[in-house]
Amino acid sequence: MKLKVLNIFRRMLSKSEYERFIKELIKALRGGFAVTDENIHKGKPAMSTTQIWQVITWSLFYPGTMYVSINSIKVNENNVSILWFLIANDYNSIKDEISKIIEEINNKETLHAFMLTAVLGDGSAFIRLRKGKYSEPEIKISNVNN
Repeated sequence: MKLKVLNIFRRMLSKSEYERFIKELIKALRGGFAVTDENIHKGKPAMSTTQIWQVITWSLFYPGTMYVSINSIKVNENNVSILWFLIANDYNSIKDEISKIIEEINNKETLHAFMLTAVLGDGSAFIRLRKGKYSEPEIKISNVNN
């Protein structure tokens, strides 16, 4: 089914704030998902997930026409799991542009936005112990889709 996802950010921010948000933060947030959970479907960004928070968040990052389907529903004694499949029809995938997006990051806020969605996707973050003391943060981002 096709849905129209409203651009709530455009409604919430002033014109200058929105332009900065799109240029810097939303690109970084999309990039974090692109490097981990996102797929490419006919050149368009796509995501398959059982996490409802990812369905909502990813949809907000790609407002406009969205193809949504439920690919499976698993029911067992302790849980019900729904596998969602989403395609952002109004956008081209940025998955192949991740290196460029990372190079363009020029402030902590944008870096944090990228790292947030990357770690929430399939990444991990922890502080390494050396000689019994916390010494350095380590962030791992892996792309399990490739």
